[in-house]
Amino acid sequence: MYQKECQEIDWNAKGISSSDPRTTETELQVQRIIDLQNIANNLPDAFADYKDVTKSIHPARNVPERVEVPNKTTQPQTGNKRGRSTSKKQEKTGNTTKISIDRHSKDIQCHVDRCDPQSSSIMRINTEAGTSEDSRSIVLGSHDESLRVDEIAINFVETGESYDRKSTIVDCYLSEQIANILQTDSDPKSMTECKKRSDWDKWKVAIETEIASLYKRKVFSAVMPTPSGILPVGYKWVFVRKRNENNGVVRYKARLVAQSFTQRGFIDFNETYSPVMSGITFRYLISLAVQNRLSMQLMDVVTAYLYGSLDSEIYMKIPEEISIPDNKANRNMYCVKLHKSLYGLKQSGRMWYNRLNEFLKLKGYTNNDDCPCVFTKKSSTGFCIISVYVDDLNIIGNEPDINEARHHLKTEFEMKDLGQTKFCLGLQLEHFNSGIFIYQAAYV
Repeated sequence: MYQKECQEIDWNAKGISSSDPRTTETELQVQRIIDLQNIANNLPDAFADYKDVTKSIHPARNVPERVEVPNKTTQPQTGNKRGRSTSKKQEKTGNTTKISIDRHSKDIQCHVDRCDPQSSSIMRINTEAGTSEDSRSIVLGSHDESLRVDEIAINFVETGESYDRKSTIVDCYLSEQIANILQTDSDPKSMTECKKRSDWDKWKVAIETEIASLYKRKVFSAVMPTPSGILPVGYKWVFVRKRNENNGVVRYKARLVAQSFTQRGFIDFNETYSPVMSGITFRYLISLAVQNRLSMQLMDVVTAYLYGSLDSEIYMKIPEEISIPDNKANRNMYCVKLHKSLYGLKQSGRMWYNRLNEFLKLKGYTNNDDCPCVFTKKSSTGFCIISVYVDDLNIIGNEPDINEARHHLKTEFEMKDLGQTKFCLGLQLEHFNSGIFIYQAAYV
């Protein structure tokens, strides 16, 4: 009878333990701790010898990041000599508190020195090992930055050299000076700088070419007095020299751009979004061309943004090198009205896409909302695809369809025929009779 009651009690205890998940989890945690303790007790003595692990094999890690040299404002430190007793004790003498801690049951001592609160609030911790030659001083915090003036050098381990931050002269424009030395023949940044250069005659030709192109496209109107209540947007001349693969200058280029940061929302612009072809879409079109043995040609639109018509009235200040009616008057009293989009405007990309979209749809091409930058057109010989990435147009199809598309584009826009597509969206393409090989383009 007694054994039966004991068995019932044992079964009830097991049932309670299994029904309580916290009890089971706690037992597992305790068991893990016991296992870890057993592993630690069975470690070799090499892992428990602290003398061999007090220093790192890397000398730089054994040196403090900041070394403080005592000066007149700090009280002299009363350091303890090595070999002193390592028992735990605490002594208070005036404003200095000394604490000796038996850290590894060996010779390492830790002393905490507090300076006079009226002079400084620095607290230093000095660690000194009886069996080692190095002693460290680490600054934990200070309210007086003037006391921390010494910085160690990069090669402090070998030379022990340090610097005084107050006497060291630091040039804030060092990076700019190095850049100017490396780029002794840099491009001009402004019209004034451009006029002072020895190659001003070549830049002048580039400026005149840009102005003639703007007048040819009828980008802005004639010079007019600034209407009342109108704040014209700013402008900037950008000068760039085009170079070949041998770093030789092949072309001087000057471009007039608008300063978009001077535009005002819902006054000078409304919507600015412009879609472009994604890299995934471009890879799919390449696979489509390879599968169907189609050709892929690349064309570039010259000054594409100048073809877009603006959807709002924008006035711009008179650019330099454009004369005004009265040379003695202030140039800020005059302005020009933009008829077409100009490089730099917030809505220039959108206006160019709208212009190209309208033209291609008039020629029978269609697109959809999923790929608004891919235009397709069926023909008797097959089909033609035009993929748009800003001003780069990839034409995919048979030779007759590609020639027809190139003819339509050249009649409406000034185009550059670049032949077979070789570089686009960071990809390098090589065309063979067996297909197209793709590489990741490496730009320098």
